[in-house]
Amino acid sequence: MMQSALVIALFVLASTASAQNVAQMMKEGGNLVIMANDVRFNRGGTHGQGDIDTIQGWLGEMTEMESSFNLALSTFKVDSKEQITDALKVNKETISTFNTEAEESLADNAKTLKEAMASLDGTLNDETDSFEDKVDALKAAIEDKLAEYEALADTIPGKIQAITKVLKESKDKAAEDTNAFKSSLGPKVAVVTKVLTTKKSNTKAVWAGGTARSAGGGWGWLGLDRTDLDASGQYFTASGDTFSIKKDGLYRMNYQGIQRGGNCNGYALVQMNGRWVSAHHYNKHISGWNTYNPQNVDFTWKLEQGDRLKLYLYDCRTRIYGSRQGRLDSYNRVSFSFEGENEASMIAKG
Repeated sequence: MMQSALVIALFVLASTASAQNVAQMMKEGGNLVIMANDVRFNRGGTHGQGDIDTIQGWLGEMTEMESSFNLALSTFKVDSKEQITDALKVNKETISTFNTEAEESLADNAKTLKEAMASLDGTLNDETDSFEDKVDALKAAIEDKLAEYEALADTIPGKIQAITKVLKESKDKAAEDTNAFKSSLGPKVAVVTKVLTTKKSNTKAVWAGGTARSAGGGWGWLGLDRTDLDASGQYFTASGDTFSIKKDGLYRMNYQGIQRGGNCNGYALVQMNGRWVSAHHYNKHISGWNTYNPQNVDFTWKLEQGDRLKLYLYDCRTRIYGSRQGRLDSYNRVSFSFEGENEASMIAKG
């Protein structure tokens, strides 16, 4: 309201005294003082009296404007003071409420923080006490172990010396025993050698027999249908006209028989696995007219499991004379025996 009155006063001043310039306005206490400079009065001119009259009129109007302005200013001051007072009252109450709530919140937070700090202090104290106890216990255990190791270390030199002494005594004793054993070994070896030289096996794998049937001139296999002795065991079998090997080793075949010829040759051949291992000129005899001749075979060979041996005979009139079971002076007899094991390999193979 005060700003509107001031604008109106300035507008009237500008329209009434257009020749005057308002240089300065100031407020001193509760009165408005207006000073005007640079007003020209031309007493000899047309405008002199008119100027004086106009300024006086202007001064009267300014007095009224001043009264209106002071009234508006007074009203504005009262209204502004009341508004400011109300606003300050509201702000004061708001600030008071905020301060109260803030103090209460801070008090609650301080209480909670204090309780939490107290709990944390208690926990830390407990943990610290427990940790310190564990550290002390560990330290004590380490010190005890160190003491044990130190005590053990003190005994090591003596133990090493004792062990060295025992080892030396054992070595010397072993040397003495070895020399004594060597000294006594000679006579013992001699005794064992003598025993082995004179010792014979109580068992022998052997088969003896032949055939009970006679056979005329020509070639033919020796039959094994007559058994005089069978101790072949697990080493071989004699069946039909064949010896079959069941275990690797050295074997011997020995045959004695009677043949009859007439100005011809007699033969006895050994066959192994379908191949001849003796030639025609072996066991050969030349007979006269109607003569009886002996036939002998002695054959030793290293055989393997699965091998088969047979005896093939020939004469021009009678290649074999048969003998009954149990006869001692048989006309034919073959013995087949296991002579033992041997690591040597046969050189003649093909």
